[in-house]
Amino acid sequence: MEETQVSEWERGTAEDLVRDAEALGIEQIFTRMITDWVEVGLLAAPEFEKSTAPD
Repeated sequence: MEETQVSEWERGTAEDLVRDAEALGIEQIFTRMITDWVEVGLLAAPEFEKSTAPD
């Protein structure tokens, strides 16, 4: 397997992570699992992104 280093990650959602895992052949993964893993510290929490919406 060829390894490549990523210098910058694309932003994604929990649904994106589920699709990525499924593409790698992982079965039985759900968005709720991603949320649970963030809550217990297995995945990093999303970074705050300032909104451009008016107050």
